[in-house]
Amino acid sequence: MAVDIPHDVLVRVTAISSDVAALKATCSTGWTTEAQLARAEVAMAHLRGESRRLHRQLKGLRASARQNEAPFVAMIGDAA
Repeated sequence: MAVDIPHDVLVRVTAISSDVAALKATCSTGWTTEAQLARAEVAMAHLRGESRRLHRQLKGLRASARQNEAPFVAMIGDAA
């Protein structure tokens, strides 16, 4: 089943990936300030929320693709 992923979803996934990379870079230095920890906590909360939204959107895309395929699958089954 092929699903076209909307451009805005791809942009958000890319942004999440870069946010995660930035958090890893900050944490890998071995030391952090209170301000860095606070920013990291805010960023992680944002990432969790964005991840949930993307997950719901992708589930909807999958369901839509299945509905669009159903008539074709039925026709193939009837032809066999």
